Amino acid sequence: MNVASFSRDEAAVTLNVAEAFLARLHGVRRNGSGWMALCPAHEDRHPSLSIHVHKGKILLRCFAGCSIAAICAATGIGMRDLFSDHSSPNEPLAIYSYVDEVGALLFQVLRYPGKKFKQRRPYGPGGWIWNLGAVRRVLYRLPEVAKAKSVLIVEGEKDCDTATAMNLVATCNPHGAGKWRTEYSESLRGKHVAIIADADEPGRRHARDVAASLFGIAASLKALELSDAKDLSEWAATGGTRERLLDLIDQATDWKPSATQPSTAEGMGGMRFWMRSRNSSGASSLFLNPNRRSRLPGSHIRTPWALRIPRHT
Repeated sequence: MNVASFSRDEAAVTLNVAEAFLARLHGVRRNGSGWMALCPAHEDRHPSLSIHVHKGKILLRCFAGCSIAAICAATGIGMRDLFSDHSSPNEPLAIYSYVDEVGALLFQVLRYPGKKFKQRRPYGPGGWIWNLGAVRRVLYRLPEVAKAKSVLIVEGEKDCDTATAMNLVATCNPHGAGKWRTEYSESLRGKHVAIIADADEPGRRHARDVAASLFGIAASLKALELSDAKDLSEWAATGGTRERLLDLIDQATDWKPSATQPSTAEGMGGMRFWMRSRNSSGASSLFLNPNRRSRLPGSHIRTPWALRIPRHT
């Protein structure tokens, strides 16, 4: 994206909105400085929707003639969201509500431009206390998690919402990587769990720690990293689909603790190491045993994911 012509705060707002918009489209591919995608406002078989960012605005053009209003309506994004000047660094880009098992609000996480976050908890009628204090910490989208048989674990609320748009149940812990608590694992007891790691060392370390906490608690457990994307939202924005994601999960091997000696690799804190091996389907499966792939090729591993989540909605 060409963001040199507008301010850093405007750029942050516009980039976030653009990512959210692209995540709702199908068939997204790079086209010069912008993208082409299947237009959601008509039955499009060949990408006819052009998307560009210019001077703080998201520019849309359907070469089949669909109006911008129709495109926005089909994606659930307001027309005013295509312009950065309606937001400011003091206004949240998103508000994520954490609720208990019956849907009662416990606290909220507010996302601001520049990936800045604040937390608050309700106080009295319409009031807020801008810290979490001793409030109970829970997983994001806990009621949906409680009802589901299969659950994705990602690193942040934005990726959870991306998965929800794919009609998948996903969750994360509050406060991001490195903040998983042992008690969170109980909410996932007996479920089929797939962990999607962010493509950086903190993300991989977080995925490893979550997997270690869930081993022996989850009915089945997998961990993978999506190729050529930093997280699920970026992967979806560049054309990743629900069906593709389920296939990648199916092809990943089951996660198990390593029987090897701890690695001394820098940044891993003396813990067991991950082996990343890109399979033919385009994902990087996260292994703990360097000899495991030769014995258990991913293409031979099938899990209850494909059986428990409908492939068509």
